[in-house]
Amino acid sequence: MMGPYTRIVGKHPYGTPPYYAIVQTGGLYHEYTKKTRVAAILKPSILNHLQKRVFVVENASSLTEAKWHSVLRGLELALEEGETCVALEHDNLSIIHGLITPLMKFRHEYAHYYKKQILSTAKHAEWVGARWIPREFNRADALFKEYPLA
Repeated sequence: MMGPYTRIVGKHPYGTPPYYAIVQTGGLYHEYTKKTRVAAILKPSILNHLQKRVFVVENASSLTEAKWHSVLRGLELALEEGETCVALEHDNLSIIHGLITPLMKFRHEYAHYYKKQILSTAKHAEWVGARWIPREFNRADALFKEYPLA
């Protein structure tokens, strides 16, 4: 059994709302080619129609930076689709820990940048929460096989 969502930010300070969209994200970074892609799967709060997206990212310097970027793009996708309560799921524990810990100090500047961007974007939502999930439950990584680079 997976743990509960931890509220990150939002207009309402209540616990997990009764209806929320779930966003799973993943990042892919090739060390030699520097090609970077991020993926997001959005399960809407009401309908059961999954939104699947793969984005090409410029200027990522590592796999972890690609994963941070995937969380931001997943949140943006949910908000673009009209979701107001969003639950983020990711398999990188350090990213989830960084999101839910208010005064977290980061070793890399990109982590600080992406957290700031995620929190700024999340302010447009009623509620945004996050939780860690095991890698085998994160279906976003499978999108890289489903939508390979041309």
